[in-house]
Amino acid sequence: MSNPYYNPEDFGLKILGEVEWSDECYQFDKTVLWEHPDTGKLYIAHDTGCSCPSPFEEYHELAALEEVTVDGAIASLESRRREEINGEWGRSYGLEKSLELIKQLRGRK
Repeated sequence: MSNPYYNPEDFGLKILGEVEWSDECYQFDKTVLWEHPDTGKLYIAHDTGCSCPSPFEEYHELAALEEVTVDGAIASLESRRREEINGEWGRSYGLEKSLELIKQLRGRK
């Protein structure tokens, strides 16, 4: 079955960017931002798991993704950045990539 991470074209989407928040082996912790090129709509989703499932394998329809504005996508990424900075482990793995994606989004405004 198709999912928007490995087969975004099946949903009419293209991936604009993604952030992997963890560098742990055998797991994933991703935030992905998609665009529907025909409509310009943006969608965002976050998924985590170990090595057994695939990222976003439970996402089988466009309605499973959160439709966001540019500001909404920036707010979501900034919120997650704050969680990572202030978190128990003080992880910083995805901070640079998320900042790059935020700058890209700000350039679209």
